Amino acid sequence: MSDTGTDHADTDREETDPGGRLSYRDAYEARLQEAISALTAAARIPRPRITQNEAGEWVEDDQAPAEQMDWAELVTLALAGAAANLGGIEAALGGRSGSWEAEGVRQPALLHRRSR
Repeated sequence: MSDTGTDHADTDREETDPGGRLSYRDAYEARLQEAISALTAAARIPRPRITQNEAGEWVEDDQAPAEQMDWAELVTLALAGAAANLGGIEAALGGRSGSWEAEGVRQPALLHRRSR
């Protein structure tokens, strides 16, 4: 319980499964599919090319084809943001902090924190 009297675990459960109708596995699979869809859609966002105009200003070049967005940056920022929302990377990885998956997630989150 927090100092406001709210149990955050109950709040999180409600956000994941309003009404408590889904099993753990069904809720897990639903969130996994949402994450896959969100990351896939983000990877398809075209990044405009930037060029310097005659005045020396950097502007979008609407004549050049778009580039692929920096998906690695987005994924790293998303992981770091989600970890921060959960109290930090170690709190987020608390379920299996010693797994190989946790180590793979820990590295980008720590790199982002160091680059700030």
